Amino acid sequence: MPARTVIFEEACKLEALRCAARDGASAFDRAEFEEFADAAGLLAHLDALAAAGASEKVMGAPI
Repeated sequence: MPARTVIFEEACKLEALRCAARDGASAFDRAEFEEFADAAGLLAHLDALAAAGASEKVMGAPI
């Protein structure tokens, strides 16, 4: 693969990571998150989301 292509792909990945970090920080600032006392609580929450068909959404945005 030409070096220019690799550099472009890496730049795109970095920009996507920056956007995801910015979105995550914004969601945190808006208190759009769940807290769990332990791993069992997290797993129960994920199971409930899967059962409700919420696997198509992440933080309210379609994937």
